Formats: sequence, structure tokens, C-alpha cells
Amino acid sequence: MQLTPSEIVNPAHSNHLLEPELLAWDFAAPSYGLDTFDLALADLANTSPAAPQSFTTTEPSTNERSEYTPPSQVFSEPLGSGGLSGSTPLTPSSIQSAGFAMTLPSSPAIFVLFRVLSQYPSLLRKGSFRSPFLHLSLYSLYNSTDPDMAYLPLTSMAICCGSGINNSADKRFVRRAINAARERLIGTFPCHQCIQQWDALHAMLIYESLEMGESIDVESETWRPSPPVKGLSSHFLLKMAESYAQSNPEIRNPDVSVFSDPNSNPCPKVTSPWARWKTTETARRTIFFANMVNFCSNYDHTTGKQMAYYEPLNDDLILNMPLPCNQAAWSADDEDTWKTAIKTPSSPPNYFAETTLKIILSSNIKDQLQAEIGTNVGFGDSDQLRRLIILCASEQFT
Repeated sequence: MQLTPSEIVNPAHSNHLLEPELLAWDFAAPSYGLDTFDLALADLANTSPAAPQSFTTTEPSTNERSEYTPPSQVFSEPLGSGGLSGSTPLTPSSIQSAGFAMTLPSSPAIFVLFRVLSQYPSLLRKGSFRSPFLHLSLYSLYNSTDPDMAYLPLTSMAICCGSGINNSADKRFVRRAINAARERLIGTFPCHQCIQQWDALHAMLIYESLEMGESIDVESETWRPSPPVKGLSSHFLLKMAESYAQSNPEIRNPDVSVFSDPNSNPCPKVTSPWARWKTTETARRTIFFANMVNFCSNYDHTTGKQMAYYEPLNDDLILNMPLPCNQAAWSADDEDTWKTAIKTPSSPPNYFAETTLKIILSSNIKDQLQAEIGTNVGFGDSDQLRRLIILCASEQFT
């Protein structure tokens, strides 16, 4: 899909163009006004999705107390001091106790995906959590001492909205703020480049993840004359993701030697092969994230199928783009360490040595693949993220 400015550019912001060579945000520039946005959504119940048995999820442990605790009736075990510690089973009884009277045709894997993706915004508020989508070195554009999401203006706005939607007594205002923020993201995205572009897309994905956390309960109330409509912003999310992918010319190429070419990355201040790889690897992971969010946010649990207006991101890209690298390469402190780690085979199971989803899905049966992956997916490290991507692909493409 070609990003057409006439489709999504908001004329109200056409005078706020940014300099092409600017990599980080200019905090001295005037902030965008709220204008007259007043786009209210219908009230949504604040319930996190649960899943049937045989699947468990593992999430990164922290030493601080989580700011958000889902309703106790949704999960069969309480949250520990740092969120979910170890593995927490998701059982059919937890679905019944959450108020879902009907029989849901969704597979256990779908519920695992919903639960993990919908909890991503709350994880971002934990000080010890590091997102697996943005390389730590790229935070230095904002703060050289601490890789903190709070320094990313659009992402931090989305995180604050997530906190508000979970804890605020007046959720209608928070939802209006979310819609206004989305309008600004859609209107200004064509003006962004490099890390600004990532910040805008990442914020959009956070807003979509927040809606996923409420979607199952909304579907249980489809008897209403005018039930809430999901996926209204998916069209713009797809265009933003496609544009971001197209700005990284080597996003499909698994050969790291291509990053010796200065033209392999569009950001002019990224000058070393390692730096070009880090920016491209960040783009790959973010596009995989966008695909998972798009697939799950357009999923109808009452039918077990995609909604009528669902549009895939780019199946050919998702199936043939290199999967996230191993954790050692992602967290390498210097270029020599990275060169060694990127050439080191990943840990078992064997499919971790494969480069693309297309190869993995063509050589593994869906049930066997899900059984091998099932209990250890999430955002704790590169290996958990890789498993999560494969788990989603096993539902999406098989």
C-alpha cells in the first residue's frame, strides 16, 4: 500500500512540517493543539481477555509493584509483585467467571495472543521493563543516560492514556483524548522520519492494544442496537506501517553485510554498519508487532473468524522478512560482540535457526508448532518475542 498524503494528512497541521534531517524531536517547537476534536466512543467495559487451558504465558519479572492489576475474576491466579511471575494457566473457568456466558469458538492460542498484546501498554509503565521493539542505543537521541520511554513524546502520551483508561473514574474523557491523539498521529505521520516515525507508529499500536484489552467483553454485548465498532483506525494503521517498512530498504534482507552500504538505511546520521542494522532490526520487530495487533484487533471471538472489513498488513512481507535476531545480538554492547552473536546459532528448538516464517510454517504442523511454543511467549526478551510472532503466524497463515 502506498501512503497517500491526501488520504491521511490533516490540513490543520500542514504548517508543522519537520526538517528532513532531524532525527529526534525538537522539544522547543510548539506542541500541537487539541483543536476541536470531540470524538467520543461508547462506554467499554474494562476487562482483560482470558483463555482456555493448555496455554500459559510468561512475562518479564520486575522488582517493583505493577501499577495495574486486572480484575481478579479474569485470571485463575493472582498477580505477583512484578506482574505475572513464572507461568499462569488460563482455564475455561476463568472465562466463565469473567462473565462470558456463551461458548467462544476461538482457539487457546488466540486468547494467549490477546492477553499478551493487550498487557503491553501496562508493561511500558514499569521502570525495569525494556521494550523489545526499540533498540536501547536509539534512546540516546533523547537521553544518553537512561533508556526511558518517557522521553518519546508520542509514545509517552499513549502510555499515559493507558494508565488513565485503566484507573480513571471518568473514562469518557480519556477516550476522547485517545481519539484526539490518534487524529494528530494520522495527520502528521507523513511529515515524520526516522525515530519520529517509529514513535508515531508505536503510539498508534499502543492505542490499538488498549482497545484489545476490552474487546471480548464488548463482543458479549452485541445485542445492543448500536454495539461499538472495532477496527475503525486499522486502515490508517496499515498505511502508517507500510510507509515505515518502505523507508527501510533492507528490511527483507537477512544478510548483515548489506549494512556496509550507507544507502541501506534512510537516516543520515546513522553512519556505521552496526547502527544501520540496529535501526533496520527495530523496524522489522515493529512491523511484526503491527501485524499481530492488526490481526488480533480485527478478530471476532463470537465467530472465530476475521471481521468482514479485515485487511492484512502485507502477507508477503511478514512471511519473508527475517525474524527477530537472538537476544545476544540484540543486547550486544559493541560492534565486535554483535558480529560474533549474530553469527551464533539460536538455542533449540530447531525452528529457531530458521530465518523466516515461511520456512517455519512450511515445515511444521500447526498443532505441533503451538505445543512447542505455547508456554513461553511475551516481551521479556528476543526469544519470547520470536515465539510470540510464530504463535500468531500459526493462527494467521495456517
